[in-house]
Amino acid sequence: MTLYRISEVTLTASSTERAYQDILEELCKATAFPIAAILRFDPERDRLVVTAAWGLPTDVARVEMQVHDSLAGVAVRTGQPVAEFNAGARREMANDLLHDLGIQTYLAFPMVVSQEVAGTLIFAHTQAMEPDRRLVRWAESLANGVAQFIDRVTAHEELKESEQGYRRLAEELQQANLELERFAYSVSHDLRAPLRTMQGFAHALIQNFGDRLPGKARDYAQRIIASGQMSEILIRDLLAYSRLSFEDLELQPVALTKVVEAACEQLEGDLKETNTDLAVEGDLPQVLGQTTPLVQVLANLISNAIKFVPVGRRPRIRIRAEENDRWVRLWVQDNGIGIPTGQEDRIFRVFERLTEGGARPGTGIGLAIVRRGMERMSGRAGVEAVKGGEGSAFWLDIPRVEGASKGAWRRKKS
Repeated sequence: MTLYRISEVTLTASSTERAYQDILEELCKATAFPIAAILRFDPERDRLVVTAAWGLPTDVARVEMQVHDSLAGVAVRTGQPVAEFNAGARREMANDLLHDLGIQTYLAFPMVVSQEVAGTLIFAHTQAMEPDRRLVRWAESLANGVAQFIDRVTAHEELKESEQGYRRLAEELQQANLELERFAYSVSHDLRAPLRTMQGFAHALIQNFGDRLPGKARDYAQRIIASGQMSEILIRDLLAYSRLSFEDLELQPVALTKVVEAACEQLEGDLKETNTDLAVEGDLPQVLGQTTPLVQVLANLISNAIKFVPVGRRPRIRIRAEENDRWVRLWVQDNGIGIPTGQEDRIFRVFERLTEGGARPGTGIGLAIVRRGMERMSGRAGVEAVKGGEGSAFWLDIPRVEGASKGAWRRKKS
């Protein structure tokens, strides 16, 4: 019955300290000993530390004793119970925390966890009394049960402390990332003004003094303009990536047909110039997302499909959708240079570019924007190789809308 009540105490106590006190109270009631204490063994310092006590002054909390100077230490050193009925006569009692109380009967039971003594469970009485042997055996077993409980509590507290530490670290890391992204946004935004000034002066130099400049000087001015234009594109992509990181995105139903139309309108010039064959296969459903970032994500995939094709090959893009219980998977399949095996995840990192595509236009941020945009909309992005090795099939997993209608896409003719 006592064991049952102790188990109940360990489950319902409001705190560890309260649980210790309630356990010792139950033990004192069951054994008729007015004093009980739990002492934890600190092997590094060879000391016993009072974890909890019942029937003792409150100031004994966290009292420490040398193991070799106490009767409780005998139980720790030997791993055997100590039962004294004339404790005051023992030399070890001189420095024991119970010395000044005139203790006569002193029982100390080693608390064993994983074959190691973790501390002692003590019972004491000011009267000399020989407890029943069955009580001693029961208390010895009980000490190990208490030890198991303390071990679980300690492990739980350490785990809780570790979890709190990791949570704090994650929060600090998240805050640092947010500050870094805001810094990148600020720097990218502020870089535009001097960059445009530089380009403006280079344009003015060619326009006003081009006929008097040597050929090499005109070439240098053209290179300044071209580098400025490339830097403008890089800053634009950095701003887009940073903006996706800290802007609030409220998900709402979005028609994928409208998203595809808007993305194609943005790239109409590139699609015409390259004579790209782009088609949507089947109807497209509604999804949960945000129109602007979805258009940006899709436009980046289509733009890559236009740019990254072997020389002399006409770009071909096919867009289709699949649905399951949770997602709409939007496929964007191209006939480009493909993705080498093992590089499927790397290409979604910032500034990561394939070696083969290094000489092609681009900033190395487009696919990072794709993945970040999808993550911010509770979605996913990935890529698979096309059978036959010609091209890639990029996919976007977007939360689906229950009972949403589908729409047919028609590319607008200009």
